[in-house]
Amino acid sequence: MTLSKNICLLAIGFSIISAQPSIAQKEILFQVKFKPNKTYVTDMVNNIRMEMDFDVDPAKKKEMEGTGMKLPMQMNMLQDMRLSTKTGAMQADKRIPMTMTYDKVGITMTMNGNEMKQPDKFAGMTIKAYATEGGKVSIDTIEGNTDEATKAGIQKMVSDVLKAVEFPNKALKIGDTFTQEVPMEMPVSGTILNMLVNATYTLKEIKGTQALFDYTQTVDMNMKMEKGNSSAKGSGKGTMVYDMPANYITDTTGDMSMNMSMNMGEMVMKMNLTAKTSVKAKVL
Repeated sequence: MTLSKNICLLAIGFSIISAQPSIAQKEILFQVKFKPNKTYVTDMVNNIRMEMDFDVDPAKKKEMEGTGMKLPMQMNMLQDMRLSTKTGAMQADKRIPMTMTYDKVGITMTMNGNEMKQPDKFAGMTIKAYATEGGKVSIDTIEGNTDEATKAGIQKMVSDVLKAVEFPNKALKIGDTFTQEVPMEMPVSGTILNMLVNATYTLKEIKGTQALFDYTQTVDMNMKMEKGNSSAKGSGKGTMVYDMPANYITDTTGDMSMNMSMNMGEMVMKMNLTAKTSVKAKVL
């Protein structure tokens, strides 16, 4: 449940990143802007596979297996989510009101072949925000049945992402690259998960009305718990499609692998995770 919740929180941060280019013959300029009176629909699918085992001596592992525990443990999770963002008319102060709602959050999880039902913790949640003429977005309120800790975590995470994400201030030509370093903090089971994502984007091709990018990224995570700490390192790569007339990133695919370690008293759990992510967006 914690992993699926984390992915939902991350998706909120990712959904507010969009682009507004100025088109030259073979150049694009990235900026972060939303247009007034539009609807942005984002569909995101995550397919995650994780293998978990304990780093203990053979005798201890045999003892654990004697209790019925199957090692290594295999977990699969499929998440299918839709987020809609509606913008209103530009106000006198040049701000654009925004409303984000979760139309669908479907999560299917299995552990060693046994399916576990996951509740939709984001059902009925609405995020009210504003976008400035210069492209900055700020959250005003979060409404719905979500607990206050989750709301506070979402608000802080999105704020941190918005402060950290910077697009190039000059036009990009084919072959040019830019990097982003995005720190995030998320509440997890009464503690804080710290994450740092570093990504490098390369403009590979301008094809018709689309700009095509490749990207690589690294992820570092750590979390302090009462009975031990947890840490993880990962890397991945993917592609991104930027639709210039729509002024929006409309298609992103990525693969990620990660190694995690969690101290559990005298034992250490080792986890190997692979994830495939697809995010498709359209502007109405």
